[in-house]
Amino acid sequence: MLFATWGGSKYDCTDPIILSLVTVTIVSAVGFVLVERCTAEPIIPLHLFKDLNFNLSTFAGLLIGVAMFGAIGYLPTYLQMAFSVNATDSGLLMIPTMGALLVASIGSGQLVSKTGRYKWMPIAGSVLVGIALVLLSTLKPGQPLWEICAYLAVWASGSA
Repeated sequence: MLFATWGGSKYDCTDPIILSLVTVTIVSAVGFVLVERCTAEPIIPLHLFKDLNFNLSTFAGLLIGVAMFGAIGYLPTYLQMAFSVNATDSGLLMIPTMGALLVASIGSGQLVSKTGRYKWMPIAGSVLVGIALVLLSTLKPGQPLWEICAYLAVWASGSA
């Protein structure tokens, strides 16, 4: 996090502080893997990484997490600045996101329980998130709030 925050702004990317942050991160990751290999009860059993489904779902979860973190962290501030609403109203405008996430999660869980088919869902969800992020990238301050809430609902539906 410090590398992303400080690198290129507070310090040059070749500054010894930035390079030492990268080095410590890499050494810590290698140390973590070595300890996990020797531990009787590891936090993350390394044999899981041999499973393609585990790797794909972990990667998809990472991408969705990054998209959710960015959108959930930035959108309330955007709504405050672009539409001159206070913090409470900005939070309330995020309700469609949470509502769509709830409905999509319950609906997809029931669908998997009834049909037993699930492999198409991450693909469809990723496509929905991609469409929603494209829609969100077109936001302008003059757009109606209902339209932004609809974009957020599409985004949350794909994230479920």
